[in-house]
Amino acid sequence: MYHFKIMVLTMIFFDPLFCAAQKNPLNNLPSVAFKPGSFILSDSAKHNLNEVTATLQTHPQHGIVVTSYSSRTKHAQQLSWERVNAVVNYLASQKISRERMIYRHGQPSGEEDIVDFRSFIDEK
Repeated sequence: MYHFKIMVLTMIFFDPLFCAAQKNPLNNLPSVAFKPGSFILSDSAKHNLNEVTATLQTHPQHGIVVTSYSSRTKHAQQLSWERVNAVVNYLASQKISRERMIYRHGQPSGEEDIVDFRSFIDEK
């Protein structure tokens, strides 16, 4: 039992990919939650977006993928699009270039009232 724990800890602490992933501050960006049926940014959502903004300003070589989820109905797809636009417009108003953002709406596997972020390195 103890041998297994030591082996797992050794793998975690000495795996270079794991360590690199843990050092990337954009791996833990907060999600943005919306009220059901709404695309209006709450104060809590704006607070989370301010954290995203601060992180992106500190790391100008990174971009983000902004992802919203929905079912396949036309109404759900439209709401997903409006949520992504609300997030992107807010970030742009905070001086984050739209060129650093990739938008994905209507994705099938996720919570419908959540917008998530994933980082990428801009190779420009």
